[in-house]
Amino acid sequence: MVESVRTNGSRRSRRRRPDFSFDEPNLAQVWSRLELTATQLSRLTGISRRQVEWWRQRGYLTPAPEQPERFNGDAVTLALLIKQGLDAGIPLRRAYDLAREHLAAILARGAATVAQPGEHPDASALLDLEQKLIATHNTIGLVLEAVAPLAKRAERRLKDEGVFA
Repeated sequence: MVESVRTNGSRRSRRRRPDFSFDEPNLAQVWSRLELTATQLSRLTGISRRQVEWWRQRGYLTPAPEQPERFNGDAVTLALLIKQGLDAGIPLRRAYDLAREHLAAILARGAATVAQPGEHPDASALLDLEQKLIATHNTIGLVLEAVAPLAKRAERRLKDEGVFA
């Protein structure tokens, strides 16, 4: 079959390949690469922007790995789950804990699809795990950077007070 395609105002013919099939997009990778503002996260999840900021300050929502002031898809998922818990009357801390447990169970099921020795691994499960580990690593790095100056000040204070030799 010949199809006429218009590009830049001109027509060109393109034959359809009978053996064509779509590759499944790696949605986990796309989800992890999102970089949403607090306002965008608020609109997507139906929680207020103020709640987004409050949850970020309390450590319930972690920033996107490459953009500390933005959120990736994992924050969207977590915010939606926390909201479900709150809507059911569960206190925030408990809703957060339950949401994390739920996500950990999903991740464990995905990890179980990773192959045994000699088998071919599920590439999407491996990529999803890799993205989550990278995000976790980056978040830990941000926390360490924030804590380092405080730790140095505390150490100096303790030395001044004679607690450290």
